Amino acid sequence: MELCIETAKEETVNMTFEEVYIKNRRLMMHTAMKILNNFADAEDCVSEAFLRLSKNFRKYSSLECPKGAVDKLST
Repeated sequence: MELCIETAKEETVNMTFEEVYIKNRRLMMHTAMKILNNFADAEDCVSEAFLRLSKNFRKYSSLECPKGAVDKLST
């Protein structure tokens, strides 16, 4: 299973689920902690998000990123 990610240089990169997890877990935990102010709740939310992604990874891996989506997500 691979996921297509649009990078800042607008090139397409195929990533496995494991690579997506490794690349995004810290940022997701940081964001969840800012919102929830509770480590256990943040960990539960991030785990749930990755669980849902893992169940639908093939469906999402065939989607193309909208132009500028990376910029919107990083702000």
